[in-house]
Amino acid sequence: MIEQLNNFKCNDFENYLKDCNPSDDEIKEILKKTLSRPEILSIHSKSNRKERDKFLASLCNILDSRGDSVKEIIINKGKLVQISEELFDNISNVIEECEISKLEQATQIWAHLTRVESTISTIYSDIEKSYQQKPKTLLVTPFIRIKTKEGVEYSPDAAIERQVSYLSLTLSLLSYKNNWFKDGKVVLPNRVIPSEEDLFKAGSIELLALSWKQLEDNALRSILFGGDIFRDFGDDVPSDAREHGVKTAYYFSRSESEFEMFDSIACERFRKRSLQNFMEIMSHKGIKPTISNDLISVGKLSERSFISEDEIHACGNLQDVFCTNVFEDDTDYNGLTLRDWIRGYFTLRYLSDQVMSGEKLPIFSFSDMLKSLLDSGLTEVNALTFIELASFGKNSRDLFDCPLIKLEDSNLYLAYHCTVNSSVPNLILSRFSSLESESGKKGYRFEKEVIEVFTKHLSPCKSFKFKRELEEYEYDCVFVLDKRIFVFECKNRSLSWSSAVKAYRTKEYLSKTVKQVNRLKDALIEYPEVIREHFGVDVNSYEVIPVIFNCMPFSWLGKFDDVYISDFSSLSRFAKSSKINIIMTSKDGQVKQSSSKSKQWTGSTPNSDDLIRHLENPIQLRPFLNSRKKVEQWWIANTEVAFVSTDYEVDSEKYKKAEKAMFSPPAPIRNEANKRAKVKRNMIKSSKRKNRNKK
Repeated sequence: MIEQLNNFKCNDFENYLKDCNPSDDEIKEILKKTLSRPEILSIHSKSNRKERDKFLASLCNILDSRGDSVKEIIINKGKLVQISEELFDNISNVIEECEISKLEQATQIWAHLTRVESTISTIYSDIEKSYQQKPKTLLVTPFIRIKTKEGVEYSPDAAIERQVSYLSLTLSLLSYKNNWFKDGKVVLPNRVIPSEEDLFKAGSIELLALSWKQLEDNALRSILFGGDIFRDFGDDVPSDAREHGVKTAYYFSRSESEFEMFDSIACERFRKRSLQNFMEIMSHKGIKPTISNDLISVGKLSERSFISEDEIHACGNLQDVFCTNVFEDDTDYNGLTLRDWIRGYFTLRYLSDQVMSGEKLPIFSFSDMLKSLLDSGLTEVNALTFIELASFGKNSRDLFDCPLIKLEDSNLYLAYHCTVNSSVPNLILSRFSSLESESGKKGYRFEKEVIEVFTKHLSPCKSFKFKRELEEYEYDCVFVLDKRIFVFECKNRSLSWSSAVKAYRTKEYLSKTVKQVNRLKDALIEYPEVIREHFGVDVNSYEVIPVIFNCMPFSWLGKFDDVYISDFSSLSRFAKSSKINIIMTSKDGQVKQSSSKSKQWTGSTPNSDDLIRHLENPIQLRPFLNSRKKVEQWWIANTEVAFVSTDYEVDSEKYKKAEKAMFSPPAPIRNEANKRAKVKRNMIKSSKRKNRNKK
């Protein structure tokens, strides 16, 4: 029935209503499930919109006799998607009317590319100047802000991402409009040199493209995680908007759902961990001899020869994520090993550095690009595969992970401004997510590492499976810790990387995993002989605790549908040490300072009460939870229509203060001798004052 509803058909649903007479609450759950999907929004297809609207009208008719709260779900969701699509249409119409859209196709796209090249070059110039003024010592944090030459402060990462988002979306829109796709890849007209006037005209599209991106994100998040949209006309529009000609204003009204918050925190934690790993590598004095100065002299990654310090960092990060030895693992990911992916992207970064310095031009002949990849150690087959997978196309998320653009003359344009300082581990994980790359070995290796760590630091841990009648039960990780039995279901799934749709898919996946791990818990209680066989104890005398355990840093505060969610980074730290480290960096390297301010154990070793406290309130989440902020911003849809987006992010200043307050060492405790000396000094001072007063 749900599948039929998802295809905008009502027949089975009508029969269900007649045969089962469900309550209004049961109907509302069904409606939320079928109407809170990304497919309900149709950005481009007018025919899909008509089919969906007809479906929504049919639902209203079928449920006419039901309570108002049932019909409100259909009406509100319909209003949300229809107004969002109206705004998309407004932006599309304005793009068509812009002066830049009247130019030749080649001039249009190369004006956008050239404009972004110039803007990002200015950002990197600001970054270089800020590096010359950095403090001697600071907390390792991914939240960096710099200043322009005019003194305006901004986030360089956010500014670069904004430019790449604008260019990626514009490239996709123009490719669909002008039919530039060939075998799923974009093939652009050969480069032309745009005039200054052309570059100026391209600026109008920049704001519209960013409006489109914000609209898509807010519309999808409101549909998938809850939200509404409101409209003001005429005098009800705020005065500051009316002064700019806005006659109709829309407002996305939404609160950040718990899932969105923890999903966002997971991505920020991964970035922070990556930065800490990189600083640790940079402070290691023995790595310089393993780094080559050019592609010709560099050896293969399997030989532990590297193009840069960043490449060493990438190998370490991906080893953690995939629980493998990158230098030896030959697992296939879309025709390439992890080594091939890493070396391929770092070859592009190396070439991007040469373009930035003026040594090379951003357009490469296909043979030159192939030669560079061959020189770096890839085989010809793998080099050709990498070029295809790194070329921008229909399934590309953006120009960060697909920075090669094919041209009509068979040359390749390298979007060097997107690649030169990018995080290669993030690019690879993002590309794998787009390609839906999976490896069964990835999960198995994670389970093996979990068992080793828990056995060493917590309690003997086992994986096993058993069968009763037709049912089979397979356990990744089970251990007994004093009065509790912990059942860990290990998952090695990629993060959403700020994608609303991927976050929604992850939530659906976790909901299914909750049922899976509860089934495993119930089986241990139903068949007590299993625990007796493996651990020699009576399961009825213990509390059984189910946990979803992630390789990536995704944890939950408390329980998600009555099941704990934790991750390897936070829980392995808990298992290994009661203390939390604060990491400082300076020109002399990285320093870890242990702090007992936030002890995780009540005794000399962890017990099950300590572990439950950690699962209820992971210490790694606290500075992020204490620094969320709501950001509302105006965006244009056309000259008379605008909308306000609602987003949530980390307040970098609050985060720094929260982290410092949590992890900085407590004030030193004065000993009794010091206290007595201080009291004596105070008594002497008091006595002298009294003697002066007598005189």
